[in-house]
Amino acid sequence: MCGLFFRPLSSRTVYCSRRCADKAHSIRMLGWNNPHYKDGTSYSKWFKETRPLIFERDKDACVACAAPYKPVTFMRNGVPAQRSNLIVHHLDENPANNRVENLLLLCAPCHMVHHKSSVTPFPWFDAYTHQASESMTSKWRETATSLLETYSSTTA
Repeated sequence: MCGLFFRPLSSRTVYCSRRCADKAHSIRMLGWNNPHYKDGTSYSKWFKETRPLIFERDKDACVACAAPYKPVTFMRNGVPAQRSNLIVHHLDENPANNRVENLLLLCAPCHMVHHKSSVTPFPWFDAYTHQASESMTSKWRETATSLLETYSSTTA
C-alpha cells in the first residue's frame, strides 16, 4: 500500500505494517465491497443529515435542562476540530432508527443520568419529540419526510 518493498516474515505476511494493512482494508470496504452497503444509503448518513434538523427543532439546547450549545475545541491528528457539547440521543437506543420522533438533544450530564438510571428520570421524552416535531414549520417537516423516504431502506 505504501509503495515500499519489504521482505515478508512468513508466507502469510502481505503488508509491511499495520498501517498499510489498515489502509488496504479501508479501500476494500468502500461501496459494494462493504457487507453493510445498501444501495448507496446508510443509517449513519441518514443520521448526519437529520442531526441539524434536531438541533433546529430543539433550539440548540438540552431538552432536559436547557443547557445551550457550546462548541468544544480539541486536537484531532494535530489539527483543531470542534465537537458539540450536546448529544443527539436515540430514544429507542437503536442507532438505525433516525426518525425525528426518535431523536432529541441532551447535554452530556443529562445523557449520562438517563443511561445510568434504572428507570429514566425523563419519561416525557417520547411525548416531547412527537409534539415538537409536529409543531415545526412545513419546510422542516418536508425535509424530515424527504430524508425518511430516501433512507427508508436502511430501517428494515
